[in-house]
Amino acid sequence: FSPLRGVMPRSSISLLLPLFLSSLPSSLAVECEACEGSGCTSSKPSYCVGDYCVSSLFNPKWGKSQSVRGCISGDMLAEGINAGCESDGENETCICSTKHCTSRKNKKKLKSEEQREKITCSCTKGAKGCDRGKCTGDLCVWTSHINKDLTVKGCLDYSLPLLEQRAIDSCSLPPISPSTHFIPLGNIKEQDSLRESDLLNMESCICSTNMCNLKKPFKLTPKEEKLIDVQKCNRSVSAVIKGENEKTKVKTCLGEFCYKMGVTVKGKGQYSYVAEGCATFNPERKMAPLFGTGKCAHYEGKSLVMRSCYETKDEGALERLENSVTREEKEEEYEGEQGENEGEEEEEEEVNGDRRGSDNGKDGKSNGKKEDTKEERGDEEEGEAVKEKGEKEEKEEKEKEEK
Repeated sequence: FSPLRGVMPRSSISLLLPLFLSSLPSSLAVECEACEGSGCTSSKPSYCVGDYCVSSLFNPKWGKSQSVRGCISGDMLAEGINAGCESDGENETCICSTKHCTSRKNKKKLKSEEQREKITCSCTKGAKGCDRGKCTGDLCVWTSHINKDLTVKGCLDYSLPLLEQRAIDSCSLPPISPSTHFIPLGNIKEQDSLRESDLLNMESCICSTNMCNLKKPFKLTPKEEKLIDVQKCNRSVSAVIKGENEKTKVKTCLGEFCYKMGVTVKGKGQYSYVAEGCATFNPERKMAPLFGTGKCAHYEGKSLVMRSCYETKDEGALERLENSVTREEKEEEYEGEQGENEGEEEEEEEVNGDRRGSDNGKDGKSNGKKEDTKEERGDEEEGEAVKEKGEKEEKEEKEKEEK
C-alpha cells in the first residue's frame, strides 16, 4: 500500500467514469431535492435531476447514519416504478417521479405501503446487535475469507439508497458494499489500515429470509455450474477512509456477472469505496420489483454519489435474470389474484347470508301462517265442544220437565 491522504486515486476516477456515463438520467428526467441529514430541513435545498426522486437512510460502514434525498437513474431500474413509501417502523424509503415529490410537504401525499418486517439472522459474537447468536435487520449477510478459516455473519439494514437491494440472493468477491465487509476481522481495527488480503479475498453473500445466513445461503449444483458461462472479471478495491487511501492490486476472479460499485461522500469527512469483482446469483431468486434487466444505476445527492453495474456476456445469465424478474411479477400477480378472490369470496358470503336471512324470513312467515291456522282450528273445536255441551244440557232439562 502507498497511502495518499484525502486524494481519490486516478484508478477510482477511471472506474467511476464509465459507470456515470452508462447511468445518466433519461430524457424524462425529473427535478428532485438533494440533501443529507440536517440539510434536509433547510429552506433552500439543493436539487438534482434523475429518473426518480428517492428519500432513504444512508447507513455507511464508516460514518454516521443520516437521512438522504436525491435522484436515481439508469437502465438497471424497472420501468414505471409505482410511487410510494415503505417503512420498517423506524426508517422510511420513498421513490416517486414527479417534481420535488420527496420534499417534506409532498412526501405526505405519497401512498404508504405495508410496513416492512425485519427478519432474524444468524450472527457472530461481536457483530452489531448480536444477542445469543441472533440479530434482526432488513437483510442477512454471510461473509467468509476464501484463504482463511474465518466466517462472519450478521444483519444488514438498507444502507445505500436502493442500489444494494439489487445484490440480494447473490455472492460477490470482493464484497460489493462496504457494509457487508464486516471489518474488523480478527484483530483488525477500523482505525487500522485495511489489509490487501482482507479487502480482496472476502466473499460476501446477501439474503432476505429468516436465518438464511446460518450457512452459505446457496451453493450451485454441478448441473447449475455447467449452465454458467463464467466471466473472467477484474478484482480490485480502492478505499479512502478518514483521509487514508488504501488500494489493492488488480487481480481476477470468475463469476456469472462482473460488477462495479462506487460509493463516494464528497466534502468534509470524505470517504469512498470503489470495488470491482465477480458476482453469482441464486438461480431461484426473485428480483426486487425496483429492478429490471438493465446494466447500471446511479444515485446522486448533495454530497453522496453511488454507481452500480452488473455486466455479462453469458446469454444464459441474462435469461436467468429475465426469469427472476418474471418470477417476481408472477408472484405479485398471484398475490393480487388471491386478494381479488378473497374479496369475491367475502362478497359471495354476504350474498349467501342475505339469501339465508331472506329464506328464514319466509320460513317465519310460513310458520306463522301454519301456527295461525292451528290456533284457528283450536278455537273452532273449542266452540263446537261448548255448543254440544249446551245442547246436551238443554235436552236433559226438557226430559226432566216431561217427567
